[in-house]
Amino acid sequence: MKNNKNKALIRVNLAAFSLVELLITLIIISLLIGAFAPVITKKLKASDITVGSFTEKDNDFEFKNNAPQSQKDCDKFNALFIPASMNDGANNVCVTKYNVGDGDGASIPSGIKVVTIGTAGCAENYCCWQGKTANQASCTTGKNGNSTYSACNRTTCTWYAANLACNEWAPSGSKKGDWRLPINEEVQGWAYNLDTLNVNKGKNGLQLISNANITGVDTGNYVRDIFGNIASTPYHLWTRSSCVRTKAYNFFSYGYSGGSVLGNVCEMDSISFSNNAINSARCVYDGLNSTQIVQKPAEKD
Repeated sequence: MKNNKNKALIRVNLAAFSLVELLITLIIISLLIGAFAPVITKKLKASDITVGSFTEKDNDFEFKNNAPQSQKDCDKFNALFIPASMNDGANNVCVTKYNVGDGDGASIPSGIKVVTIGTAGCAENYCCWQGKTANQASCTTGKNGNSTYSACNRTTCTWYAANLACNEWAPSGSKKGDWRLPINEEVQGWAYNLDTLNVNKGKNGLQLISNANITGVDTGNYVRDIFGNIASTPYHLWTRSSCVRTKAYNFFSYGYSGGSVLGNVCEMDSISFSNNAINSARCVYDGLNSTQIVQKPAEKD
């Protein structure tokens, strides 16, 4: 009988102990849930997701680039807005109105040698020439509307220098790497829209020049540097990659084949983008390199 009472007492004690243990366990779990609940229930913000980790499951967010939508978006760079419809299927862009090294165009960064044409030579890949970079007997100023950007002394550069200058340029409102040389589709699109983008548009246009006598466009033919017999051709415009038709040359020409079309054909010289060619260079901003992740707007009921 006594043994039975002892056994019953032991069972009661064990039950009580188990209940206390259970309560302690529940308290600990509650505390843990309370501590981590903000993390578990926290609503993600756009800043919580990186571009590299973005997946379809993050359906509250979306990619947003800084592609220009109007001239207002390009005014801060003193650049010209060119819509996708004039870029031969490419994107909306801002394009500098001045060559690399001139006016409000991209500045020339360190690592590029700048020489005055006719006074010193440069046999390196990263070179720009300034001074009388066009034929002084035929170059003009003031034929293109209210433009005062002379065709007689525009900075011309090698492809390497032009490409570096655009990539390094970071005016206020953009960052390093946002700017580049134009692609062929863009320049080809400009070719079809010169009357809208350049001819007689003055400071409100691209201010490109030709080697031929075109109404409403300043003239700037090539000139050869006495050092190394290098031809400065300011009516040539560097592109980022080789021409579509030839797969060999990296510039379009304004004024060849009758003098009315920019980039109708790729220039058929024996030079490509070596240091033997020094051309005009414009930089392009499309905003695609400035991708952000933002909260999607709330759906309307």
